[in-house]
Amino acid sequence: MQHVKLYVYAKNLDLHCISAREAIRQFLGVEEMSQLRRFQKWELEFDVDTPEEAQEQVDMIVSKTYQLLNQNKEGYYVNAIPKPSYVESKTAVVDVIRNIGTDDASVAEAIRQKTGAKLNSAQHSIVWEVTLDAQTQAEANEFIQDNIVVTSAQNKGVLVNPLFESFSFLDLETVYGG
Repeated sequence: MQHVKLYVYAKNLDLHCISAREAIRQFLGVEEMSQLRRFQKWELEFDVDTPEEAQEQVDMIVSKTYQLLNQNKEGYYVNAIPKPSYVESKTAVVDVIRNIGTDDASVAEAIRQKTGAKLNSAQHSIVWEVTLDAQTQAEANEFIQDNIVVTSAQNKGVLVNPLFESFSFLDLETVYGG
């Protein structure tokens, strides 16, 4: 078994991200946030032996289907995203998982039927990379959790709806590839 994380991003304007950034700045009044990026994350499990075979499976799926991304308007990174170069800022990466109404099994099945890929499973989530001015990483994570992520009041949070979504902070070394 080989596991691959696919981070899909918009090649041009990401209207969801722009909308979230403006809501955080204007409606929540968060001025500390300097950058916001959004990715769709696909965690794929393949029935192959090597990472090279898994990469071949990803290449085939991306070239033959639009299930994971549309190459006309989206690009992707495999297993890691580029680290931001903001010197004085702290970054947290938040993984938002939908708890109800997911149909990831049917996506994997559709991919298998269309391509013959050796895909065992596909799990989808949204990843938000939030960069803000903070002294420490712990301070940044706490501020992001309390003010940006979880919607707990009309003036608190926009990235997670606690009624049907959950979130976790991802390990930065893993996300950025070491």
